Amino acid sequence: MLGMLFVHYVHIENPASPVTTTVHQFERLVFGRAMSLFLVLGGVAVTLLSRRAAHPDKALLLRAAILFLLGLALEVLNTPIHIILQAYGLFFACALVLRRASSLVLSSLLVAIVATSGWTYQTTESGFEHLSAENLASPVEFVWTLLFHGGFPFFANGAFFVLGMLVGRLLLRGASASALLIGFGSALAVLPLLASQVLIAKFGVDVAIPRLTFAAEELEAVESVVTAGFRTEEFNPSALLYRRGHSNMPVWVVSAMGSSMLVIGAAVWTSRRFSGITENIETPGRMALTFYAVHLFPLTFWSPFSAGTGEQLLVLGFAWFGFWAFAMYWRRHFGSGPLERLLRFGSS
Repeated sequence: MLGMLFVHYVHIENPASPVTTTVHQFERLVFGRAMSLFLVLGGVAVTLLSRRAAHPDKALLLRAAILFLLGLALEVLNTPIHIILQAYGLFFACALVLRRASSLVLSSLLVAIVATSGWTYQTTESGFEHLSAENLASPVEFVWTLLFHGGFPFFANGAFFVLGMLVGRLLLRGASASALLIGFGSALAVLPLLASQVLIAKFGVDVAIPRLTFAAEELEAVESVVTAGFRTEEFNPSALLYRRGHSNMPVWVVSAMGSSMLVIGAAVWTSRRFSGITENIETPGRMALTFYAVHLFPLTFWSPFSAGTGEQLLVLGFAWFGFWAFAMYWRRHFGSGPLERLLRFGSS
């Protein structure tokens, strides 16, 4: 949640001091990885819901509908953020079939999505930039956008959700799961980035910024819209080494999968050994959907792109600690968050 807030509220183009450089480096580190973690946790939730709900198919279908409609409603705010909830709804709907698949089938699907993500994202035609209710008038293009384009295309980001389903099955098996997640997650988070760097150094291909398929005069426009990535409708193998968040290239997808596994494994390990300390940290996390919706409202009247670093960090701190205090109060007096109650309707 903090990573998502940081990415959406902090934007530094040209760091000119040690402070702004550190902030910029942290923004680059978490960029896209908060999203991947959300999707992995969604897959974990599907596995747990499938095991615990009295009618799992009904629960998944209702949750998919609620998330999808809530995403459409939040699009009305007209923020620069790509709303993830429509994709979440699609993934939960897909889970009606995927939850019955064996771990081998899920693993094969995961590998297939990762292996083809770079090709599908580069070569498929663009769809809608935002998935608003008015775009439902073109249902084919709407579904096409969910699958291949937009901020969270299934044939790239679906890998995170499928991974989450596998992680959920692993967590149900016992205490050793956290160690496996930390070990494999650390390797997956780092090794693809190192391999990319070695190949870039060896072949002299600069993919730190998208210079491979765009003319120099187009760079500024492309870099300002991250989701444009390498979409040229022509396949460029060199682009597969691209490491920036939300690029949907396999190097980044695999690395983000690893960092998500690492965070989940570390969280499980810590909560089991220091439950008294982590209880207060977990409280805002139990209201993540409400937090996601609330954090969009400041972006309707305030833009980090026109604010200084100090103002950005001030708004970030106020939003984070303000919601933390709100979550502590709400949980103590009312239990589940307002949107969490709505979502739980789907499993009641």
